[in-house]
Amino acid sequence: MEIKKHLPHLWVILAFIGLSFAYNSPLLTGKALKMDDMVQVAGMSKESKEYKAKEGQYPLWTNALFSGMPTYQIATENNYNWIGEVKYLFYNAFPVPANLMILYFLGFYFLLSVLGFRVWYALLGALAFGLSTYNLIIIDAGHITKAVAIGFMPMVLAALIKLYRGEWLVGFALTALMLAFEIGANHYQITYYLGMMIVLYVVVKAVEAVQEKQIPRFLKASGLAVAALLLAVGVNFTNFALTQEYSKYTMRGGSELKKFEDPDDAAAKGLDKDYALRWSNGVTETFTILIPNFFGGASVSDIGTSSSTYEVLAKGGVPRNQAAAFVKQAPTYFGDQPGTAGPTYFGALMVFLFVLALFVLSGPAKWWLGSAALLSIVLSWGRNFELVTDLFFNYVPFYSSFRAVAMSLVIASLAFPFLALILLRRIEEGRVTQEKLKKGLVYATSLVGGFCLLFVLAPGAFFDFASPADGNFGNFPGLVDALMEDRKAMLRNDAIKSLLLVLLGAGGLWYFLQNKLSMQRLLIIFLLANTADLWMTNKRYLNDDDFVNQRQVSQPFEPNAADLRILQDTTLYYRVFDLGNRNPFNENRASYFHKSVGGYHAAKLGRYEDLKSTWLEGQLNMNVLNMLNTRWFIVAQEGQGPMPQYNPDAFGNAWFVNRVVAVENVRQEIDTLGRVDLRNAAVVAPDFASYVAGKSFQADSSASIRLTQYHPDRLTYAYEASSEQLTVFSEVYYEKGWQAYLDGNPVPHFRVNYVLRAMVLPAGQHEVSFKFEPKTYAFAEQVSLASNAAVVLLALLALAMQFRKPKETAVQAD
Repeated sequence: MEIKKHLPHLWVILAFIGLSFAYNSPLLTGKALKMDDMVQVAGMSKESKEYKAKEGQYPLWTNALFSGMPTYQIATENNYNWIGEVKYLFYNAFPVPANLMILYFLGFYFLLSVLGFRVWYALLGALAFGLSTYNLIIIDAGHITKAVAIGFMPMVLAALIKLYRGEWLVGFALTALMLAFEIGANHYQITYYLGMMIVLYVVVKAVEAVQEKQIPRFLKASGLAVAALLLAVGVNFTNFALTQEYSKYTMRGGSELKKFEDPDDAAAKGLDKDYALRWSNGVTETFTILIPNFFGGASVSDIGTSSSTYEVLAKGGVPRNQAAAFVKQAPTYFGDQPGTAGPTYFGALMVFLFVLALFVLSGPAKWWLGSAALLSIVLSWGRNFELVTDLFFNYVPFYSSFRAVAMSLVIASLAFPFLALILLRRIEEGRVTQEKLKKGLVYATSLVGGFCLLFVLAPGAFFDFASPADGNFGNFPGLVDALMEDRKAMLRNDAIKSLLLVLLGAGGLWYFLQNKLSMQRLLIIFLLANTADLWMTNKRYLNDDDFVNQRQVSQPFEPNAADLRILQDTTLYYRVFDLGNRNPFNENRASYFHKSVGGYHAAKLGRYEDLKSTWLEGQLNMNVLNMLNTRWFIVAQEGQGPMPQYNPDAFGNAWFVNRVVAVENVRQEIDTLGRVDLRNAAVVAPDFASYVAGKSFQADSSASIRLTQYHPDRLTYAYEASSEQLTVFSEVYYEKGWQAYLDGNPVPHFRVNYVLRAMVLPAGQHEVSFKFEPKTYAFAEQVSLASNAAVVLLALLALAMQFRKPKETAVQAD
């Protein structure tokens, strides 16, 4: 292989690195990006990381949040996922967020390059995709796994297209490898959307195969694609299998209460529908892909001191520094979502080229990418278009397990620049007639440009620019009117910018048709204009102000007086309930310092969610909190800040009960917790009644049980009793992993009190222990080892064949 031939790619990669650091220039001064969700991750993962530092391996369970849960989606590792290690080597080569931007750029550049696009095409497409605003907004929010999954999407498509074009070995090896990276990103919702895109591609290829009588070739490619998927799942099988097993028991697997009370309710099969669809795009909000400030941009925006809002505040007697602070965080969003960090904007030039492609192109690429984009847009409407949403939510497998359906626009964010670049190459190759292109330019410019022009001339004809947040400012004369005027101005200004970009696109192509401009120069003009547009738009949402010193990122929480006091309690293991924050179930600050009753995670155990919504929100039930061994509360006291409050009534790590309260169903099981003395009674569901059938338990004043060793994966107790005892442990029951032992010998345990573990312990002096040993883990590790070895060998074989084969003509993408 000639090194000189690949030098342009090297220069492009260096350009991507340079651009990523230029955009995130504070990295060069030693600062780091503060990401809200990563702050939450720091809280939930701190216990796991501490044990990793001491023992060299992450535990598979943590007690840092929700009184205990698996770490599968928090902090874990697979011993045999070598391919995943390659991903982490790249990830750690550059600091966040430069590394993620580089991945975006490389992913799309890889797609276009391996499909035969010249460098300028691939560079334009890479920057258009990588700088799509959603891709940077999620980085700012700290959605790292989502960003990684998006970065690998175009690479998977590139490999799959090569496979279906008959490059069997290379296509097969690349598809397996890229799917392994994609699945390994561990954001299954993005991978699910990619799967939708792949299904549409396969359907289009099937139609093409029937028309061209190439069915055997199609079936061969499809078979290899399925084999590649199985290998990729195998590579990541440890995390995949554990997550699949765990998901059935989480809130994403459906509510136990709903399954009992209304089995046909969607919440009985997956997430509560209202919760899943809370972040749904408004139908007209879709046009933010063309005009970013179509609905006011982010929930709060910096509208500057030249705004009408600032003028009204200043004239109303508000000190100028306070007025300036207000307009820096002005409530500008007026769309349907509860809030947003920013709009999904693809770039007006890319939108124009995509629409033009729909007018002038024919063939499979148009139908595939056009239908994929349309599907993603319709799905993003969620609760605003229930005809389609209900169909998917109720009947499409796994769809009800995901939330924030506006995320589906990641499909369109890939399809738009991809089809736009296919259009430009076909135009250069003469595969679009001049007559057809001229007509298409008229139609596309009239449609897209005309739409922008409407909102330049008369934005107020379509919106009143009112927001639900305006009710907070009605007492200040003229402020609401000023805010609406500023929102109107934001829309008009962005509409002007988008209109100019549409005219640039149409004018550039018209000049190309007149032979006054070469395609390469046109590509450079488009590259500069589109990149500048997206760059400046993104700076509204991810900018230098988001960077802080490294210490604030590495240590996101500082202990307050309450934390310091509680940490003086050297009792081996107890729990803390932080009521000093607005919502103890929407943050992980307490988890950073303590074993927390609350916490934040998108996949908590479903039964714990039921317990929380029934007894741990609103009017707190001390009976339930005591059984969770809530030894300390953090409470807010006006003028004093968070204060510690000791709870002497907490039941401890384990206790003996002398009464069984049998219930008939799940509703009785959870309701009974509020009616009985859980210090002396255990609520037992029908599934576990056999463990206590025919037994009676007597109170033994001399009996004792205490925790002697604590580890997230291992708990050891010493106990003594003169008679058989029913023992309740303040530990969350999860049958797919925890094994109980009595003096080292396995013994059964069962669930009581809706969420806790219990055992019937024999008389005498004994040691009882729990170990988290999910059987799935050991089996999955072996599958992962075999699959990693197979994919590595396959990749090496494909690479060797590439070195040996003669030079070929570049593969066409469409």
